[in-house]
Amino acid sequence: AHGALLLAAALPHRGLAGVAAAAPWLRKTTYGDANARFVHESRLDAVDAGLRGVLDASLAEHDADAHLANLCHASTLIRVGARDEAVHPWYARRAHRLLLSVCDDDSFDASSRFLYAEVPGEGHWWWDTETANDGGCVNDATMRAFYASTKAPRVDDACRPGAELVASNPATILGPSACGFRILQQEVPLVQRSRVLYVGDGVDTGERVVRTRNVRRLSIKDVSFFGTRRLRVDDDRLTVHPRADGAVSLCRGHNTTWAVCADADEANARRERSPATHGPMRQVVERRFVIAASTADVLDLAVYVANLFHATGLARAPVVPPGSLDDARRRGDNVVFVGVPGPDREEAAPSFFRPADLAIGHGAIRLGACEWRGPAYAVAALVPLIDDPNTPTRLGLVLAGNSGDALAGLVELLATPTIPPMARQPFSGALPDVVVLDVNATREAGVAGYVLAGYWDATWTLAERASWRADCPRVECLVDETSNEAPRFFCSEPSSQTDDLRRGVCESSRRASSDDVAA
Repeated sequence: AHGALLLAAALPHRGLAGVAAAAPWLRKTTYGDANARFVHESRLDAVDAGLRGVLDASLAEHDADAHLANLCHASTLIRVGARDEAVHPWYARRAHRLLLSVCDDDSFDASSRFLYAEVPGEGHWWWDTETANDGGCVNDATMRAFYASTKAPRVDDACRPGAELVASNPATILGPSACGFRILQQEVPLVQRSRVLYVGDGVDTGERVVRTRNVRRLSIKDVSFFGTRRLRVDDDRLTVHPRADGAVSLCRGHNTTWAVCADADEANARRERSPATHGPMRQVVERRFVIAASTADVLDLAVYVANLFHATGLARAPVVPPGSLDDARRRGDNVVFVGVPGPDREEAAPSFFRPADLAIGHGAIRLGACEWRGPAYAVAALVPLIDDPNTPTRLGLVLAGNSGDALAGLVELLATPTIPPMARQPFSGALPDVVVLDVNATREAGVAGYVLAGYWDATWTLAERASWRADCPRVECLVDETSNEAPRFFCSEPSSQTDDLRRGVCESSRRASSDDVAA
């Protein structure tokens, strides 16, 4: 029943006729002890509230109660046994109350559209409601009557003033809403819910008034459904001209004002994130994927990961070396990288992925201005796969460590099932787009051993407002002034001595120097 509500919320368009939810639970963490989180951790005292928020955000798309506004146009029946011992009827009652509240509208009778039935004397499952084998909890006379009443979707009031689209994760909304809305990018990814509300018609203006929250890029699939080309979005007045497919894309500029996306915006969007390349990291296995073993040393680990995916989800993920990914590229497969190509393949690595400001190698994990050195650090990161620089439509998941032990520890801690009878797929738990961890500390203290957890923004840069870090060992960029050639830049930790400088690339300093020269 929880799945029925989530599927209906993911299909918010006018084609949805109805949904029947039997004994629904509303949030994963409330369904039995097996889903309890942040209760029994041995070092719960050491887990920052900010870290908990980032990790919880990766599961927010599964909160059915938070997305019930997407069901307002569909007939709904919520049914539960009054003596349900697995999912207390309180959850079904709450879902019904919320539907009546968020879908409150004078244009229809909510009490006849959103039905509730609590069957006296019955538990979580039963075969016989009135007579033997009459269909029970999912197919008795009550359920069959509801099914028959929803053979055709409602279209008369599907897009009405007050209609709202709610999305915690754009990747999980599978089509445009009843008003044709689709959220393509968020301002703050995942940790903040996004909303698009059709307010109604502007007085004496003929405009359709739309309000948004936490939306960076928006598509309106069927502008003609509004009956006008004049929109007011968050007080910005627009005249729209739909494309041949009847859609129009709206972009929010750096000055926070809305405008119809220009050609340059469309070109940039092809290099940015979209619902097809959104996170969190489990999205990498939402389509066919292969596993790339970076070297022979990690082949056993790659096979172990492949076997975990098969055992927990019957997935078939071939293990291939990085140099044999052409077939995967042609098929459009995603890739899980176990390790990264070694120093002899430094030029080849960027052709596989260009993960924003993430750099792995030379004994360090670098993310922006932060660098983690030492053999215990490891990283798991969702990255874009670059086939055509203009269309990064595939995803990769990079698993890497500053040592072989760190990489093995990363897989052990983030992929190995902790409850074998209820094994979940690797990297499918409460994991955001990117995690950097101290393997030894994580073994001892659980998620309190993480040093960074967060999400990429629309441009594949770490979204500071949606991320958490325990510390940020800084990368210091120094100029080698002994050379008569163009200035060379080196990276070091603040405590490093001049003669211990490690050669590297400091993009920000190099850009700053180039700007100075140009000036």
